[in-house]
Amino acid sequence: MTEYVNPNDESETYPQGLVRWISTAGELPVFVVCECNLCSDEEYKDACLDPWTLWYLAVGILTGLLAEYVENWAILITFFLFIFWKLFENTVTGASFVATMTCSKNFIGENLWNSLFDILAATGGSLIGVVVIIST
Repeated sequence: MTEYVNPNDESETYPQGLVRWISTAGELPVFVVCECNLCSDEEYKDACLDPWTLWYLAVGILTGLLAEYVENWAILITFFLFIFWKLFENTVTGASFVATMTCSKNFIGENLWNSLFDILAATGGSLIGVVVIIST
C-alpha cells in the first residue's frame, strides 16, 4: 500500500494532479477489478475497475435517457462530459474536491487506466439508456 501523500504537497518524487495522472499511463494496473471497500482508506491505483465504476455505469444510463430530448447525441454528450470530469477530478483542486465530497479523505487522484475504464462505463451506460428510449 502506498503511503498517503497530501494532494497539496508536490515534489519530483510524488508529482500531483494531471502530471501524476498522465504519468500512470505506462503503469498497467496489476488487477482488473479491485478487492476493496468503497469507504476504506485504500487507494484503488492497482485496479482498472473499482466500486465507483458501477456508479459511472449508472450515471451513464441516466444520461442516456436524455435521448428522449437530444436523441443519439446523449452518447456523445456523456462521453465528453465524463472526459471533462476525469480531467478535473485528477487535478489537485479536483482531487481535494472529491476527497471532501466522498468518504475517501486520502484521495489524490486515480490512475489513467481507471479513468479510461470509468469513461467507457459511463459511455456504455449511456448507450444502454439510449437503447431503452429507442425501444420504447
